[in-house]
Amino acid sequence: MTNPKVQLSSEVFLDRGGKGLAGRGRIALLERIDALGSISRAAHDLGMSYRAAWEAIESMDNVAGEPLVERAPGGRGGGGSHLTEAGRQLIRVFREAEAAHRRLTEQLAQEVRDPQRFLELARHIAFRSSARNQFIATIQRLPDESGLMHVTLNLDDKLTLQASVTRAAIDALDLLPGSNVLALVKASAVSVRAPAPANSDLGQCNVLRGRIEHRADEGAAPQFRVAITRRLTLWGVGEHASRLEPGDAAECLIPWAAVLLAVPSEPN
Repeated sequence: MTNPKVQLSSEVFLDRGGKGLAGRGRIALLERIDALGSISRAAHDLGMSYRAAWEAIESMDNVAGEPLVERAPGGRGGGGSHLTEAGRQLIRVFREAEAAHRRLTEQLAQEVRDPQRFLELARHIAFRSSARNQFIATIQRLPDESGLMHVTLNLDDKLTLQASVTRAAIDALDLLPGSNVLALVKASAVSVRAPAPANSDLGQCNVLRGRIEHRADEGAAPQFRVAITRRLTLWGVGEHASRLEPGDAAECLIPWAAVLLAVPSEPN
């Protein structure tokens, strides 16, 4: 008798102040109300009663502290309904959280096939860091030299990343080819721009290409989340006058010296 495969399964649920706000079902209800303009039609479309739908909406309104759905006069089954801006914002937050959660779950699902690597990954997740970009990587190559060395790391889907590390740091971390490490890169160290010609001379700088997923204009320069692969994303900053928008192709420039390496400390 063969042992069944271990699989990972989990869902996203938003809480506010320790109270349940919304999960996949409630978000689907809000999306159907937004599309159909009617609570009763949305409930019917999802195979639930009008009462159950309205109770779900009331519960979300109470936890959110503001209305998520507004009804026009007309009584039960009559009139129309539409989402407030708070309702639409809740959907956006949930779907972004769900996408990030899905990427993490897919990565964990790959790693759990190798119990030792999965345990190492779980230990890495326990790190707390101010660096917004954190990747599980494998040491591919360590040059045999002293002083500052350029270490090659394997990332996702055959992508590599170069890091400048001293021989003393490599010895202190006990790094060897094949070692798993956590690569940390602050978002402020990642420059996001429109793709340049492939033969551009960038010196000691990594170049990862992808598409803009999200833009946030907060502060002096826009911040971008760039999808490099289906499971690998990067946060970085663009120029003040950057015209990049979600959906645009982009490249992320990461200086070798901006890539920091970490390993789990041994238990005391």
